Amino acid sequence: MDRSNLATIAAANNADTTASCPALSVVSALHKTERVPFTIRIVENDVGFEKAVSVRRFAYGRHLPEFAETMEVEPADKREGTAVLLAESKLDGAPLGTMRIQTNARGPLALEQSMTLLPHLATSRLAEATRLGVAGGMVGRVVKVALCKAL
Repeated sequence: MDRSNLATIAAANNADTTASCPALSVVSALHKTERVPFTIRIVENDVGFEKAVSVRRFAYGRHLPEFAETMEVEPADKREGTAVLLAESKLDGAPLGTMRIQTNARGPLALEQSMTLLPHLATSRLAEATRLGVAGGMVGRVVKVALCKAL
């Protein structure tokens, strides 16, 4: 079934409903459950932060080896209004990916040190993702997408 026709099908299925109470039918293809070999959680302790840093070192080491060697838990990782996500293997708990998410609920975004936000963005609730790092290979690609969706 072509996804572009879902709205047309839903509208046809609900043609007999009144305008004051619109309803859409659920298309089972949109509720497909997939199992992945990892979990994603918010880091809450030093062990989790160390796992996140180990993934960062590995990922950044592919392109910036000198910088990767100096990486450690950063003050921004533990700042209020910040969450560090960690993807871990269900099999052995090995770290597979990480991403730091900061909102402007408690202060300006790191991005605002480099640029001035447009007026309509300066008064909006925003979030930025930094320090994305994933394992190599196919699992890393899936982990990256999952971390971005978790954002």
